[in-house]
Amino acid sequence: MIIQLRGTKRPRKIAPQYGTKRPGEIAPQHGTKRPGKRVADHIRDIVPKGMALCLIFIFSFQLTACGNLNNSNGNRTDHEKSSLELATTKDSARWIWTAQEENNSWVELEKTFSCGDIPDQAKLVAEIATDSKYRLTINGKVAVFEGGLKRGRDLNSTYYDRVDLTDYFIPNQENIILIEAVYWGESVANGYHTSGSAGVIFRMELPDGQWVCSDDSWIARVHPYMECPGDTGGVANRYPEIDVLYNANIDEKNFPWGEAVEKGAWGEEPWGEMIERPLPMFYWSEDILDYVDSAKYAGKVLSQDETIEVSLPANVQFVPYFQLKTAEGQKIRVYSDDYEDHNGNSVQLIYTTKEGEQEFESPGWMNGDKVYYELPAGTEITRLGYRLTGYDVKRVGSFETDLKYAVEDGVADDCGQHERHLYGLS
Repeated sequence: MIIQLRGTKRPRKIAPQYGTKRPGEIAPQHGTKRPGKRVADHIRDIVPKGMALCLIFIFSFQLTACGNLNNSNGNRTDHEKSSLELATTKDSARWIWTAQEENNSWVELEKTFSCGDIPDQAKLVAEIATDSKYRLTINGKVAVFEGGLKRGRDLNSTYYDRVDLTDYFIPNQENIILIEAVYWGESVANGYHTSGSAGVIFRMELPDGQWVCSDDSWIARVHPYMECPGDTGGVANRYPEIDVLYNANIDEKNFPWGEAVEKGAWGEEPWGEMIERPLPMFYWSEDILDYVDSAKYAGKVLSQDETIEVSLPANVQFVPYFQLKTAEGQKIRVYSDDYEDHNGNSVQLIYTTKEGEQEFESPGWMNGDKVYYELPAGTEITRLGYRLTGYDVKRVGSFETDLKYAVEDGVADDCGQHERHLYGLS
């Protein structure tokens, strides 16, 4: 077996994000930019030489996936804005959620505020935490594709992300922050222990000394497009993550916004001590990539229901993508060759179609060598693809070992097809 060692990521300025996303359509570009890299270069960064099953990391690492919800204010339905009120101190930040709290459910939280001048040397750095995962969009551009770690270093703490958001805000005008968050709510053996209460907390100092803090000046609602998989048994056996059940055929006007509910302050129970995450944010390829055999399906019209198998260039972690045309109310199922094993199920995507052209990128990461798309008759395929994900680090060397997996400082990745997280709580 070959074990690959990776070092810390090279310092780099976060890449600005481009484009807007619409309900049921692909999100804008996100992740750290690596201009000029070929697919093989991306794979080489993520996958160990010789397709080794196990990795060792010489400093604390962890990952989870919450993913790509394809619904933001990029093509925003008109609705009442949040209060423009700002805070005078970071201590004003509160854990917030909707009034309705269920396990395995998604919400949207939004704040509009007026931003003054942003001097050239100024930095707008946010501290963000959640139970369980979040995605952050600013002015219609994805700033954090997958945020949050699986709680904290023990049962009484929570990790928070510290993220430089300077490039996303526009000076001297109103800016809109949207957080899409999921709460799993059920502790599992593989590294996630619930706080017992859903929540998101956000705080960021502006150049003029005011603070953008999560509180009841934000607005909130149950996520219109994400269905609760607990109702359909779609909770993975092997992961804390849940199946993605996305319904593009929804009228979001049936999901009104209301005032966010305050639930507690920074450092209070049940979330406990707040600890800055010890791991880098995760890497996501800048572009949607083609499968090895994507080209042969482009333009194909299905005469009957069909399961299409496509191949990844190696065993990798990824999120699946499709662009196609079909009738409304159809079901599309996407999963990998790793979906089932002796330990139970992992995660899958079940997408309910709208009428006509549609483009979608799943919120939930998967792992495998092959990907399966179950598509209904009459579907016209434009493109099938994926976005690569992994630890945002560079390889520094390798060594040989017969160990099944290696652990350093309580951290392990015991195979690519399993968890991406800290093992301190396992």
